[in-house]
Amino acid sequence: MRIITGRKRGLKLESPESTQIRPTLDRVKESIFNIIHPIKENAVVIDLFTGTGNIGLEFISRGANKVYFIDNSDYSIQLTKRNIEKCKFENESILINDDYEIGLKKINLTEKVDYIYIDPPYGNIDINIILKNLLDSNIINENTLIIFEDDKDTEISNKNMEIVDERNYGNIYIKFLKKR
Repeated sequence: MRIITGRKRGLKLESPESTQIRPTLDRVKESIFNIIHPIKENAVVIDLFTGTGNIGLEFISRGANKVYFIDNSDYSIQLTKRNIEKCKFENESILINDDYEIGLKKINLTEKVDYIYIDPPYGNIDINIILKNLLDSNIINENTLIIFEDDKDTEISNKNMEIVDERNYGNIYIKFLKKR
C-alpha cells in the first residue's frame, strides 16, 4: 500500500495487521484517480469508513486542501493517524473517531465538499441509507462527487442520486455518484 503520485509519490503506508480492515487495492485506487483526474484545486474530501487513510492521503498528496477521516474503529483511527504522520499531512487532516452518522454531524463546514469516498465494511451497511444521511445533512451539492466501493453491484435506489460512472475490478465494484 503506497501513495501513487503527487507530493508523497511512492511513500509506503503502514498496512493493517487486522484482516477486518480491507484497504483499497493500489490498482483500483490508481484507476479511480485516473477517472477523476485532475482533482479540484484545494478540494475538501470526506474519507468515510477510512480504514487506513489510504484514499484520503492520496487525495492530499494530489492537492486536496482538507480531508475528514471518519471511522468508528479505534484501531483504524490510530492506523490512519500514523499514516498521516508518516506523510506529514497533519495540517490537512481531521480525524473523527465515531459512527459515520455522528461523524458527519460533527463536520461543521462553511465550504463545499468536493469528494466523498465511501468504503463501508462489505455487506454491513446500506449505501442508500448513507446517501439519505448525506442528502439530509446538506454536506453535498450537485458538484460533489461521491465514490462508493462495494463487493457487489449494489442498486442505488435513492432517486436524488445519479450514477455518472461505474466500474468493476473483479469482485470490487466502484460507483461514481452525483446529486440530481
